[in-house]
Amino acid sequence: MTRHHTSVRRLAAGLSAILLLLLATTACEKRTAVYAQRSIAADGWEPFDTVMFVIDSLQRDGNYALSIDLRTTSSFPYQALYLRIEQHWEDPEMVRCDTLCCQLATPDGDITGAGISHLQYTFPLARLQLTAGQHGHIVVRHIMQREMLPGVASVGVKIERETPAG
Repeated sequence: MTRHHTSVRRLAAGLSAILLLLLATTACEKRTAVYAQRSIAADGWEPFDTVMFVIDSLQRDGNYALSIDLRTTSSFPYQALYLRIEQHWEDPEMVRCDTLCCQLATPDGDITGAGISHLQYTFPLARLQLTAGQHGHIVVRHIMQREMLPGVASVGVKIERETPAG
């Protein structure tokens, strides 16, 4: 083998090793900053009963996507669930209040969730620009007119850091 081929092979092997190292470090990067679920009482969700999620200090500055996870049972009587989500952030201070319509079935009554005994749903809520060290809490409550709302097994919050396309 010529010297040229040997040096080309070494260069290719070196570049492959660097590429593999870059892929390994970016693949291990944690995108999910917060993921928490809270169970709802089996006898139903009362109208003024809130579900609170405490958010510890975020590790990095960035754009974050906030979504709400729901798990329901077959006893949930409606095609949609309306939620009020309040966000209270500190350092720097930011308050945000949203109403979220969680469409759980089509107008024909076909269930859109995944699962068998409990149906799982994820609903995107907001994109936020947050800073390292920022912390706060998120409060979720239903705003349905029914006094005791059956069939909601749990509510969850997921906050994921968005990575730039590239």
